[in-house]
Amino acid sequence: MPGRKLALIPSLGSVQITWTRANGDRLVLITTTAAMCVLNAFNFYNEMGKQDLQETTKLSRIQLEKALQLLVKKKILLNTKQVYEINQDFNPKKRKKLTIM
Repeated sequence: MPGRKLALIPSLGSVQITWTRANGDRLVLITTTAAMCVLNAFNFYNEMGKQDLQETTKLSRIQLEKALQLLVKKKILLNTKQVYEINQDFNPKKRKKLTIM
């Protein structure tokens, strides 16, 4: 129908990611679209600063801050001196499926 527009609202979306860790274990993460964008950036880089993440993900400063806080709080990302990296020792307590919202 003419006059209708579809608007994407990333803050209302969620994604399911299958994470294969270095030891071969698989973990399913259900998370926000913004957190997925941040995690995806680590497919290409081992560690990144906040400015690099913002340029790579194209998220607004507020969206990026929320996603980083969430991932650091859940201990998926480590934050040292404003540099973020994947926590290779992340242990979801024997759960294979984890919801991070």
